[in-house]
Amino acid sequence: MPPSRSWLEALLLHLLLGSSAADRSASPQLRDRMDMVEAYLCKFGIRRLPMLSVRFGDSEVHGEESQFVRNEAPFLKNPPSIVWDVSLARRAALLFIDIDCGGRPMNNSESGVRGPLLHSLWEECGEGGLSGCTTVKKWLPPGNGRPISNRYTFVLFRQEAKLHRPVSNVINLGEFLHQNPGLKPVAWNFMLVGGRNPTHSGRGRRERKAKTPIAKP
Repeated sequence: MPPSRSWLEALLLHLLLGSSAADRSASPQLRDRMDMVEAYLCKFGIRRLPMLSVRFGDSEVHGEESQFVRNEAPFLKNPPSIVWDVSLARRAALLFIDIDCGGRPMNNSESGVRGPLLHSLWEECGEGGLSGCTTVKKWLPPGNGRPISNRYTFVLFRQEAKLHRPVSNVINLGEFLHQNPGLKPVAWNFMLVGGRNPTHSGRGRRERKAKTPIAKP
């Protein structure tokens, strides 16, 4: 005897609810990886976005989980592979900034004294990846040599109009977005990059006094 319609409906409802619960349990983990930059970017209306796929060879970037020592990560010298689903943005612009240039602030909602610094910028991306972009500012690798790591952040925008390019490397995000109302944030990612702990370098009194290792804030 075939199962009744009510039994099938109950089973389907159970499966749907189970799937939704699984999605909800995974969502906080994804958000936690990005909390450190969302604290700063949310003031510009950039929050709760899908993760942008960023990969340096075999090293994939996963937000706060990705911490690199600059001098021990030579792969950072070359642009990463960056791809996204074209359904997010068939025409896109991509921003790469160092939020903490000049020194990491104690409060994650703030930027460094010389930040955010514009490292790289691409526009008119039409193929769902960095290879299909027009380069506005070519790849500038992370340069933070301090023991405390900086938040190096990628933001992908859907580009709905011609880009009004920034005139300074120290980018005012609020002004940049105001001048570019056609930019809609659709994905993001970031990595933490710092310098080697100088306590073992033996290069002088000033370096020997620095005892702070790369820390996970």
